[in-house]
Amino acid sequence: ARIMFIGEAPGADEEELGEPFVGRAGQLLNRMIKAMSLEREQVYIGNILNWRPAMGTRSADGFQTGNRPPTAEEMAYCLPFIRAQIDVIQPRVLVALGKTAVDGLLGAERFKTMGAARGAWHDY
Repeated sequence: ARIMFIGEAPGADEEELGEPFVGRAGQLLNRMIKAMSLEREQVYIGNILNWRPAMGTRSADGFQTGNRPPTAEEMAYCLPFIRAQIDVIQPRVLVALGKTAVDGLLGAERFKTMGAARGAWHDY
């Protein structure tokens, strides 16, 4: 794939189906990909984190619900996996979908706000 989109972590829908970006955010991403005159099969989609970071609260049935941004330790643990995917895919363009993806790819210390990174090209 020439373009690789990288998000934060799987959500509930993604966790259930085992595929990235299949919920509401995935539907929006699909429309964006289509507006680029591409099909989803022509791009690669991954996440910084390999699992959904749970809030630590429990629902009535005993399962944890909600999600939160990953910790620095969780990201450090998973970064070798997304880096390996990048090495295998060899995309020409990486698109970071949100601050967690930007921080994971370029370093949390590089940008204080998302606005400082948004809309600009950065070397990876």
